[in-house]
Amino acid sequence: MKLKILFLALLFSISSHLYSQEIKYISDFGNSLDPTNFEFGSIDDITVVEDKIYVLDSILNKVHLLILENEEIRRFGEIDIQKGNGPGELNDLSALAASENNLAIADARSRRVVIFSNEGDLVSQFNIRFRPTNMHLLGEENRLLVTGFWPTVQDKILHVIDFNGNEINTYIERPSNWMQIARTGNFERVLPGSGHFYVSYPNPYKIEKYDWNGVLIDSYVKNETDNNIQADGRILRIRQRIIDLNFWDNKILALVLNDDVYSIDIFDQDLNPVNKISGDTLETDHASTMRIVSDNFFLIRQIEQIPYLRLYKIEK
Repeated sequence: MKLKILFLALLFSISSHLYSQEIKYISDFGNSLDPTNFEFGSIDDITVVEDKIYVLDSILNKVHLLILENEEIRRFGEIDIQKGNGPGELNDLSALAASENNLAIADARSRRVVIFSNEGDLVSQFNIRFRPTNMHLLGEENRLLVTGFWPTVQDKILHVIDFNGNEINTYIERPSNWMQIARTGNFERVLPGSGHFYVSYPNPYKIEKYDWNGVLIDSYVKNETDNNIQADGRILRIRQRIIDLNFWDNKILALVLNDDVYSIDIFDQDLNPVNKISGDTLETDHASTMRIVSDNFFLIRQIEQIPYLRLYKIEK
């Protein structure tokens, strides 16, 4: 009896904490119907270091430098990227990663990665054997964590590469349904942490937790996977899939698309579901990227008629 009462008290305590988490829409940045007032040509990738926001723009061939101050996003600079095949030049900006000291930009078509200092000076550049789709800089180790798509030569989906282009380690066998997934245009998402990392898959809805030796620690698979991939003529679409992963408050936030409705699933770091932010609360559509900014703010990239950023606050 005491055990049951203790369990109910614990459950009530946890539930009370969870349901106190609400979000509030703050503002849009770059959402203007005036063609002379566009902030971005495109938003191809976003990375955040503390309150600094780096936005990759393949149309204008630059990285926009933004900052969050007093619940407001403002611009504080930009880094122009020269087109070409020479030192520090790129043709098809596709992925971005940043740390306190460096900036990494990938050219998927040329399978090239260029490393800059945060001042825009060239540090190194190299080619890799697959098309990079997602990148993270690993702190002060001068290492780059890369996922990519080039199935004829790639048996693993996750690669650790040094700043000279040498492959240090690889993780996770390529899924057996990679061809079907590739036809939908969706790819896995990676979230590196201290002592472990997480990988999400578009089909089925699955998140896995690994240590840095590549050992699987925990996993979560959603049951609603029957008929998850549907054919629309010659186009395949995934009904329910994870769009992005982020850390927040010792939890994991997963931006999810279910048919045409976006929501956020919240997990603890052992991948137990703990809460959800509904689509009615989120009030967004055509979203493709989510990034945590500072402690209690997050951005969602909107890809409607014009690309812009939408800022929310998580209220505890």
